[in-house]
This record gives sequence, C-alpha cells and structure tokens, in this order.
Amino acid sequence: MNEQADLEKDYNRLLFGVRRSVRYHSRRRQHYERLHNAVLFLALVLGSVTVATFAAAIGADWPLWLKSLPAATVSVLAGLDLVVGSTRQAWLHADLARQFIDLERRLARGQTDLTPTLIEEVTAARLTIEATEPPVLRVLDTLCHNELLRAMGYDPAREVRVGFFQRLFAPFFDLAEQRLHSAAR
Repeated sequence: MNEQADLEKDYNRLLFGVRRSVRYHSRRRQHYERLHNAVLFLALVLGSVTVATFAAAIGADWPLWLKSLPAATVSVLAGLDLVVGSTRQAWLHADLARQFIDLERRLARGQTDLTPTLIEEVTAARLTIEATEPPVLRVLDTLCHNELLRAMGYDPAREVRVGFFQRLFAPFFDLAEQRLHSAAR
C-alpha cells in the first residue's frame, strides 16, 4: 500500500507541475500578444500624428525635431517589436502550453491505472519539453504556482509571498527573485 501512496504522490506532483507549466506558458503568450498589440496601436496613432503634422498646418511653427518625434518613436517601437519577436514568442509559448496540455491528457488517461512506467514516461516527456523552453521567469512561475494552489483547493499557507513590484514586472523580468521562498519549487 505504501508503494501505491508514493506513486499517487509522484502523480500529483507531476500533474501539478504540468498544470503550472500550462498556466505559465499561457501567461507568456498573453504577454507577448499584448505587447505586440500595444506596439501596433502606438504605431498607428503616432503614424497618424506624423501624417497630420506634415499634411496640415498643425505645428507649422514647431521645430523639426518635435515634428519628427512621432515618426522616430514609431520606428523605435517597430524595431523593438522586431527584435523582441513578440509574435514569434507568442507562438512559441502557445506551442509549449499545448505540449504540456497533451502531457496532462496522458496523465488524466492513466490516472485509473497508475503505474511507475506512466510516471517515468510523462516525466521524460516533460523534461524533453523543458529542454526546449526559453529561460523561465521565476517570479511569474511562482505566481502561476500560487494561482494553481488556489484553483486546486490546496492550503493557502503553501503559497509563496510575491511583492507588488515583483508581480508588476513578472511578465518582463525577475525582480528580487532571491526573496521567493523555495516552497514554489
């Protein structure tokens, strides 16, 4: 019976990790999609301002640098979007989330007939997927961990405290990652 309990514990840990990865990659995809849409919106607005400035008497007495500022801003934003590759990153994270969802499906199908082989196979598949992932943002991963704890009804005491500024910048970079407790891992 002890072996079965250990197997169920391994299963639950693996399932939790896979579900956290799905949430993480979904958040990364959403972040890159929002970033791309914001850049497109600003490019449209600033491009319109540039056209209006040069096409009309608006700002006729403005210095040339001020008239050129919207066009330069559009160029910089479009260049940043190209360098970051927000569309490409959104697709990557959507694909990674899909792969983790496939693993979750495999775990769900095997739940009734739980074997060590299933755990080993899914763990190996998970490691293969993780090997292709870009570096993980630990603060964002911790936020997903906490969210999943709440969604699955676990004890709130297991949550890791994440500061306001850490949450704010989590989609962009890790801030004070060392302040996170190891309970999230």
